[in-house]
Formats: sequence, C-alpha cells, structure tokens
Amino acid sequence: MKIYRYLVVLLLTLVACGNEPNTLAEYEQAGREAYLNEDFAKARTYLSRAVAMKSSDRDVLYFMGMSYQREYILDSALFYLKRADLLHPEDRVVNQAIYPIAAELKEWETAARAVNVLIGTGDSLEHYRLKLADLNVKMGNFIVAFIHMRKLLESSPDNPDRYYQMAVIAHQADSLAFALSIINQAIDRFGEQEKFLQIKGVLYTAMGEFEKAEFILRRLIAIDPNSLQYRATLAAALAMQRPREKKLEAVELYKQVVGKVNPAMKVDSILNALQQQLNQ
Repeated sequence: MKIYRYLVVLLLTLVACGNEPNTLAEYEQAGREAYLNEDFAKARTYLSRAVAMKSSDRDVLYFMGMSYQREYILDSALFYLKRADLLHPEDRVVNQAIYPIAAELKEWETAARAVNVLIGTGDSLEHYRLKLADLNVKMGNFIVAFIHMRKLLESSPDNPDRYYQMAVIAHQADSLAFALSIINQAIDRFGEQEKFLQIKGVLYTAMGEFEKAEFILRRLIAIDPNSLQYRATLAAALAMQRPREKKLEAVELYKQVVGKVNPAMKVDSILNALQQQLNQ
C-alpha cells in the first residue's frame, strides 16, 4: 500500500512538472495567462524567465512592465516599458502605457516622447497641446510651451482658461510683462475673475509693483478670507515695502501660513529673515 501511494505521488509530481513551461513561447503564454488572471507576481515569475531567454521580445517586455504597473511598482514598470520602446520604437501600445507612468514619476522627457509617438501614430496634435505645453515648461523648453499655448489660445479665444494658462507659462518663463498683458486682455474680455486677479497680484509682486499687488491681494482676501495662498502672497508684497508697519503685518501673515503652504515658498526661512531684519 505504501509503495502504491508513493507511486501515485511520484506520478502526480511528474505530471505537474510536465505541465510547467519550458520554452520561450510557453513561458510567455503562461505569463500572459497569469497576467489576465490578475496573478501579477506569478506573471512576473514566468515572464522573467522568458526575458532571460530572449531579452528583446516585445510582448514579454510589455507584459512584464504592465504586471509591475498593475501593482503600482512604477519604477520597474517603466524600466521594462522603456526597454520595449528602445528595442521596438514607435510602438503605439507601449507608449500608451509609458505616458501616464512617466508623468507620475516626473520623467518629463520620457512622457513627452511618448506623447509624440501617440501623435505620430494617429492621435490629433490638438488633443495633446495642453499636455505638451505643460511638459515643455517642466523641461524648461519655454519657447515650445509658448507655441503650443498660443495655438490653443488662437483656436479657442472665448475660453478664459487659455488666457490664464498662457499667463502662468509666461510667468514661469519670467516673461512678466507679457504675462500681465495677457491677463489684462482676459480681464477686459471676461471681467475680473478671481483667478485673473490672483495671478495679477503675483505678477505685480514679481515685478516689484508691491503697492499694486497689495491692493489686489487685499481685495482677494476680502473675497476669500480663508485662503492661505492669498495671505502668503500678500505677506510677500508687504515684506518688500519700506514702512515698518507693513513688514510687521507681513510677519503676522507669515506666522498664519507657515507649515501650511507649499514648502517651495520657503515661508519659514523668509519669516526668520524678516524677523531678524525688524530686530536690527
């Protein structure tokens, strides 16, 4: 009886082993099936063996990347998808997968290249102009960003968002006078919308027109007294003015927003420097 049971176990083991994949095609098929069954770890086990056999296989690399993406292991996902793109350029499906991952990982050049492949393989350029403008700003390619935003503005002059977006890009490119002219056009056309006044206050501050900025920002705070952003921007405009009472008000405003706004604003260090200046 014991020998019989041993033979049954051995037979089942041999059958199981016989069902395991052995060739590249079998590992790829097993990996795909595991992926479709949402067993992503198992998919990667099979696909990694397929990669070891043929590191240039487009489908193996694609599904390997997607199995990482489905479990939000984005660095690894992008590694395999970029490898697939390198070996099989202009692949639409691969670049559809690359774009959102690259954008989330802030790999702006990779994201922009993926968008350009999608445009080159059939998508409308107009559909991607806003994305391309944003990506080019993040890469520091302000001239390219301007071209895309100007086309968007020309194609939809009745959309107030386009004026705002153009002004933001111009501000980021330090084209302050141009940004102000765009936002003034928007105000003439659509009225004093809050977002227009907000960027106008920021622009006046950046241009050293601190009293004009203060006037606008006090109006905005009257509209939205709880806005930390408005208080921080008003503090910046007040801190740069000569009267001591305005600097003291800036200190109080900075105290209200420190630790609550974007760290890039460096409110804590500005507050410390301002307090030291007042104590001298």
